[in-house]
Amino acid sequence: MRDPILLKDLNNLKFSLNIIGYKKEGESIVFIVYENDIPVFSGVVDSYEYNDQNYTKQILKDNNIKKIDFLCWTHPHEDHTLGLDKILKTYVNKDTVIVLPELLYGSDDDMLDYTAQEKELFNEINSYLSGRSYNMSSIGVASGGANIVDKLVFKGINTKLALKITGVAPNSSLLRRRKENGNIKKNDLSIGLIIEFGGFKAFLGGDVEDQTIRLFDEEIFDNLNIIKIPHHSSKTSQFLPKLINNIDSTKNNRIACTTVSRKHNLPNEDVIDEYKRCVDFVFSTGNSNSKDDKLDYGLVNFKYTVNNSKIGFSKSENATLLYSSN
Repeated sequence: MRDPILLKDLNNLKFSLNIIGYKKEGESIVFIVYENDIPVFSGVVDSYEYNDQNYTKQILKDNNIKKIDFLCWTHPHEDHTLGLDKILKTYVNKDTVIVLPELLYGSDDDMLDYTAQEKELFNEINSYLSGRSYNMSSIGVASGGANIVDKLVFKGINTKLALKITGVAPNSSLLRRRKENGNIKKNDLSIGLIIEFGGFKAFLGGDVEDQTIRLFDEEIFDNLNIIKIPHHSSKTSQFLPKLINNIDSTKNNRIACTTVSRKHNLPNEDVIDEYKRCVDFVFSTGNSNSKDDKLDYGLVNFKYTVNNSKIGFSKSENATLLYSSN
């Protein structure tokens, strides 16, 4: 991992997590560490574009970010992939940490039953990565997780602050078993991440489903603040709120956010009701009951400020507050 980032004043650090969801399907996440509102570290998880608009790229452009430090492609479904080739070509260099799911890179094309567009995108991304000296690895983990970015340190005068990114999915034993049986699915490959920064802890669920969630080590969800709900709040990914309630039945200002998949009528209301038992707020990046959204995308932003250890949140016009305990 890279050397410590030397900064003047760690009290002026902020961590910003942006969850982007499009009005029919598609999601991406951008996170940024700021010093005095100037980006000093940035990461992207997945990509999507709609009507030739890619709001992941727009956030990077708005923050004057030329190169990102971290890129994760959770799995090869179109709604997590469109535009990823453009992110690679524009914002990635040899120092960027690139993370792909186990079994994805260069194998299992036929078994995973790609659509024509997914196959084209995969081949383009694979071709771009091949033969280049990138800091790239594939992720498959046991139940306790695997370090990806292990305590990147921001150092000030006589003090320091760490950023840690842990991969908690996909589960290697599950993947091997399903591969041997010939019934592996793309969501089985989905990466799940825990991001920790100071007093901030988020779980980014990708499209992780219950067969993987049930294998999680419960301890990795201690003191969790933010949940990007897996798989658009599908019934195939409904075990996580039960697991979190088993660890800690107090809500502790925990916040969850889901994305939308209109063709599958997601988010599922019953799954959202389960999250209401373990969080204080539930957001959606879109309104799944609306057919005439004013914007192509919805954005929910979470911001952790080091000097007061508080987490604030805001949303764009098209994002929806589905639940508040207040």
